[in-house]
Formats: sequence, C-alpha cells, structure tokens
Amino acid sequence: SIVLSRPDLKYDYFRSVGLEFTEGLVVPFTPGLQSKPMGTIWVISHPPGRHHFDAEDVRVMESLAHFAASAYCLSTARVRADGLNREHHGVVATVSEEMRTPLNTIAGSAYLLTLESESALTERQAEHVERIEKAVKLLLAGVDGLSVSAQLA
Repeated sequence: SIVLSRPDLKYDYFRSVGLEFTEGLVVPFTPGLQSKPMGTIWVISHPPGRHHFDAEDVRVMESLAHFAASAYCLSTARVRADGLNREHHGVVATVSEEMRTPLNTIAGSAYLLTLESESALTERQAEHVERIEKAVKLLLAGVDGLSVSAQLA
C-alpha cells in the first residue's frame, strides 16, 4: 500500500474532474499474500489540509481489499464450477440414454430367445442367456445409479 500526499496535483485524472484532496491511499486488490495484484483500490481523504490515514487505516483497508479480492475470486470460481456441473449433468444424461438403448435391445433379444426356443436351447445356451440378462440388469442399475448421483450432486 502507498499513501500519496496531494495526488490531486500529480495525476491528470483528478485535476480533470476537479477532485481536491489531501491524501490518497492506494491499496492492491490481491486475493492472497503472495498473489499478483488484480488491480488497485483508491481511498481519498477530504477535506484538503488534513491528513487522515494512519497505520491502522492502512491495515484495515488492506484487509478489506484482500477480503474483496478473495470474494471476487470465490464467486468467479463458483460460476466456473456451476458451468462445469451443468456440463457434467448433460454428459451423464447423454451417456445414460446412449447406454440404455443398446442394453434394452440386448435384454429384449435375450428374452425373445427364451420365449421362442425355450425347449430348443441347450442347458449351456440357457446359462449364457441367463448371464446376458443378469449383466444387462447390472449395467442398467449402474446407469440408473449414475443418473441419480449426478442429479444429487
């Protein structure tokens, strides 16, 4: 942080808008102690002729600037996380739908095999069909679990 004496005389902006003040406190807008500043916050004192900023003022303004920068970074991170979360839900919904279609086709085919040729299937073929049906049920339960967990997240 820097305390500037009569910055209104040194910076064209302040002269152009007619601001007259005794001191300007420039505080870096930094989210962390070792972080690169994102910008600065200017605090000015009025009326001219009186000095307002002491060490405690500087400490308080630095704390406020750090808090504000951290809040800004957290809100930005939250917006990004919300976007990623929406994207994740879309991917899960698409994958879920894309997996259900072929799994239901496989389950239907296995069921038709048992209906049409129950007596024609050998014991080994019947075991394979049963394994297919169990695997399909397990995979569908996994897809349903994935969908539910994505909705809860």
